[in-house]
Amino acid sequence: MEFDEVVRNRRMSRDFNDTLISHALIDELLDAVRYSPSAGFTQGFRFLVLTEENARFSFFKITSDELWLESSDSKMITNAPVIIIPFCLKSEYINRYSQTDKLISHNNENFMEVQGTAFWITDLSFATMILLLNAENLGLGALFFAIHNNLDKLKSHFNIDGDADLIGAVAVGYKSGVNRQTARTKLKKSEIIKFNSWN
Repeated sequence: MEFDEVVRNRRMSRDFNDTLISHALIDELLDAVRYSPSAGFTQGFRFLVLTEENARFSFFKITSDELWLESSDSKMITNAPVIIIPFCLKSEYINRYSQTDKLISHNNENFMEVQGTAFWITDLSFATMILLLNAENLGLGALFFAIHNNLDKLKSHFNIDGDADLIGAVAVGYKSGVNRQTARTKLKKSEIIKFNSWN
């Protein structure tokens, strides 16, 4: 698929059928994140991939409100055969920016936070966007969603490193064919892009 087509067609998919995704296709989907931009080429992002039904059930049981989980609305997401949880490792950035080629001017943790946004969060966001774009490229649907509950319990259950931070999770699967259109429309370019001055 052409890049322009991928960008213009990508949507957050909120309905999945339960068709399984081959391991080869999952591998192709995730291989693209290795090429994501990374501050200092640190590559301090990791992706936990839940493909087994029991693992996905545990994920939703831990992180979801019980009433939502029992509702029909939840099936739109829980039907997805793959849940991917992107993580970033702050410690790897601290180690990277303590190395000789970075130490001269970048020898403190504050340098790695620009206007309150840490390098590791920025890098993970880049990598997650590439994941979403590649899902569209491969004919898959994907939905990024927030995780609000029981993060420590989630980490403990899946043996995740204590210093690993997450920004949410991504449900991946084949689209059900249900087209959920938003009432909102795309802004015009002139409303988003400013040349040389804000006004």
